[in-house]
Amino acid sequence: MSTNPPQRLGKYELQTRLGQGGMAEVWKAFDPQLKRYVAIKFMHAQLGSDPDFRARFEREGQAIASLRHPNIVQVYDFHVSPPSADRPGAYMVMDYVVGQTLADYIRNTSAVGKFLPDNQLLRLFTPICLAIDYAHEHGIIHRDIKPANILLDSRNTKYNPMGEPILTDFGIVKISGAATL
Repeated sequence: MSTNPPQRLGKYELQTRLGQGGMAEVWKAFDPQLKRYVAIKFMHAQLGSDPDFRARFEREGQAIASLRHPNIVQVYDFHVSPPSADRPGAYMVMDYVVGQTLADYIRNTSAVGKFLPDNQLLRLFTPICLAIDYAHEHGIIHRDIKPANILLDSRNTKYNPMGEPILTDFGIVKISGAATL
């Protein structure tokens, strides 16, 4: 994907690149039919030509889409095929979570000497632990749990003033009983 919005991918209007990693980049996009923002994760084009990487990306999409937990990012759709000049080979459409990562929150607050009291730490990590437990009950092991893969949903601050934690990026997911993904 180019980094010059606006672009389109099917019905989605790509707006802003949110981040980039070793396998993929994530964009904020608008779905004009449903009138909502989504996040679209694109596999890097050079990886999209590799059938093993496409299979890994497809397993990630299937694994996350099978989970229904309020603290796990919701997958709406995904597409996997060899890339072409006008379309990426693999992408996943997910809920767009408004807010920062837990890594950013820790970096910003610890830099000014602000640390969460025990009761807020408990309210922050209990939902994440419940989400991980839920995934494990369904045979899915995340294997990359870190603050950068936890989003703090600023639309939902009832129990967590910094935002409700949402577990994301199951890129190196392992399905229990299956070969490493």
